[in-house]
Amino acid sequence: MNPVYCKYSNDRAARFQIKTTIQMDENGKKSVCKYALTDAAKVHVEKLYEHYLQMEAGAASSILAPNKCRKIEGGVELEYVEGETFEQHLDRLYFEGKYMELVEEIRHFRDVLYSLPDNHSFYYTDEFDQVFGKHTAFSDERSLKVSNIDLVFGNIILGDPWTVIDYEWTMDFPVPVTYIFYRALHYYLCGSEKRKALQEMHLFRLLDISEEAIKMYTEMECCFQHYVEDGRCTMPVLKSYMLERSIDVRDVVSDRRTDMLQIYMDTGAGFQEEHSIRKFYYYKDQTVECKFESEDGLCALRIDPAAAAVLIRDFELWGDGVRLQPAGTNGLILSEGIYAFGTGDPQFLFTELGEVKQLKLSFSVAELKDAWETAVVDLTGRCQRQEEELKQQREELKRQKEKAEQLLAAKTAAESYIESIRSRLFWRVGAKLKRFFSRKQSA
Repeated sequence: MNPVYCKYSNDRAARFQIKTTIQMDENGKKSVCKYALTDAAKVHVEKLYEHYLQMEAGAASSILAPNKCRKIEGGVELEYVEGETFEQHLDRLYFEGKYMELVEEIRHFRDVLYSLPDNHSFYYTDEFDQVFGKHTAFSDERSLKVSNIDLVFGNIILGDPWTVIDYEWTMDFPVPVTYIFYRALHYYLCGSEKRKALQEMHLFRLLDISEEAIKMYTEMECCFQHYVEDGRCTMPVLKSYMLERSIDVRDVVSDRRTDMLQIYMDTGAGFQEEHSIRKFYYYKDQTVECKFESEDGLCALRIDPAAAAVLIRDFELWGDGVRLQPAGTNGLILSEGIYAFGTGDPQFLFTELGEVKQLKLSFSVAELKDAWETAVVDLTGRCQRQEEELKQQREELKRQKEKAEQLLAAKTAAESYIESIRSRLFWRVGAKLKRFFSRKQSA
């Protein structure tokens, strides 16, 4: 066997220090071997085989299956699996501008996690507190009996089934599935500078991960890294320190990018410039806010939050303490309070205003990148075309219904006419028979 790759993970605590090699035999077949670098790490390597057996037992009822593993002298040997990783699959969708498909694929991955065998209610253990800290607050969460927390997208080879190629960090105690999902998504988004635009799309929120949950998961991840390093400076930690010293000039420039909010008030003569309010703001502002009074006779509002293709979050308009809902928008609704505009003229329309006097508007804004902008324009156009098709279908159904009603009315009228003819015919026959019998009796 000839080694073609070797990695020493000796920047960890002694009980986790291992060597990973990729070897090739005389026929060109590759395999992966893991060996303990210290006596203390032998248990860690041996558990790889134990976890393989546990996951293999549940693979029949799951789309996820571990790559083959067997014991060898001094360590374990794992099957070398080639193919497209889930990470590469998502990147391909990303570079093709298929952002909504990318989000749906990640949602599917989350569903897969929740469908894994031995899914049960989470409960705290001493081991969990030791690894992830004592400051978590989980309630009514699902977990797995054996939890592979390193189910990152690059560790999954797509196929039938999906093959998990690394399960070194598998825990023998329950870990919430939400944390495993967050960790996979976090390392995908932050794993490459090329995915920076994805980070600005607020995928965590789109995938129902709140800011409070992110803070807790981040603390858990820090505790886990401290558990692994045990006082040493691992490569991930060293990298994070080094990156803190770099500054992207483009970020500095974008910090000063400005845009304009414009609010039009319709008092019966339509939306006009002289009946509008303007406010300039920086893109990096945390929240854009504007308080204003309505004009007399106000019947509609049009709010243009920017003059470029943007992503609007937390959009809210309050009138006299009551939240107002937009009657329409030319943007794409991604989630509650999140709108994407692929046009340079974003708009919100409000018509149900009543006698409102004091108004307060607030939202957050981020620029859309060119590729994302194109995708939103395309998706918005498709949605509009589908809406137009549905409108035509509804109109056609309405015409068909009216036609059916006319036919039904004609059928009812015809039946009524026939019945009236029958009634007159029976009356005439009955009268003649009556006169006939009367003459018979007289005779």
